[in-house]
Amino acid sequence: MAIKTFTSGEVLTAADTNTYLANSGLVLVKQITVGTGVSSLLVSDCFSSTYDNYRVVWRVNSQSTTANFVMAINGSTGANYYTSGLYMAPGSTTINGYQISAGYSIVVGVYQGAISSASGSFDIWSPNIATRTFCNTTSGGPSYFWWGGGQIADTNQSTNLILGCSAGTVTGGIVTVYGYRKA
Repeated sequence: MAIKTFTSGEVLTAADTNTYLANSGLVLVKQITVGTGVSSLLVSDCFSSTYDNYRVVWRVNSQSTTANFVMAINGSTGANYYTSGLYMAPGSTTINGYQISAGYSIVVGVYQGAISSASGSFDIWSPNIATRTFCNTTSGGPSYFWWGGGQIADTNQSTNLILGCSAGTVTGGIVTVYGYRKA
């Protein structure tokens, strides 16, 4: 949709407001609350043809053991997930590389232990389109900060997002999925 430039003295109508304000930015698609001792979080029916790309914002209040926080999407099975990224401990000047080829999920938060809280966000591109799906991630917690990305090397169209720890469980928190509105 084209951007309208208003001029001095012009009347802003309800139609203009509905059209130009409603057709921009992120749109809330779904939000879930994290329960107690959960091994995986299913955000069902959050991807559709309504949006091509999404932003996911997450927070967990605690993890039961030292593990990565990971994501996967339904329909993509087998070792089709690839992750690369960088992480560093708070107060450190050392940046470490991280890579997983042919895994079963994409890392969205790295090596957090039994912690009080960790949070992050990631953009995911084309999860409901018959093409490869890509994402970029960033997160922080008391153990490490993480900057990474990944891809799912198949062309399945997915509707559900699955989050969880590579080991153990999570307790408390929230996951919010937003769609990037199409122009």
